[in-house]
Amino acid sequence: MSYQRYKGIKGKAWTMFSKYIRARDQGVCITCGRPAKGSGYHAGHFIPVGVTGSNNRLAWDEDNVYGQCMQCNVWRGGWGEKFTEVLIKRNGKKFVEDLRARRHKIDPIKDWQEVLDYYKEKLKQLKK
Repeated sequence: MSYQRYKGIKGKAWTMFSKYIRARDQGVCITCGRPAKGSGYHAGHFIPVGVTGSNNRLAWDEDNVYGQCMQCNVWRGGWGEKFTEVLIKRNGKKFVEDLRARRHKIDPIKDWQEVLDYYKEKLKQLKK
């Protein structure tokens, strides 16, 4: 992403988490299936940050965040209907129901350095 969503250590953690998600998903948009790269490739949330809160673990959960092109993530508002369809096809209806059930659970992240270090290592392992 070309802008810094958060400041300080949380911002660094977000940058690393986003890089990991986009590398994991190999430049393919989960909703439309098209390739994307650079600032046109985002870490898109199934359950939006506006619902979970940016400090909540679900906003940073790998099961809730996937590579998504700018058209789907921004212009189509996440394209929730298609996102749901793809996640059900990949992981089953119970998976989606479980994610939705967690959307209002309060589970704040307290150690941003730990998140940063964790995703820095995961990204390193992924690139091996």
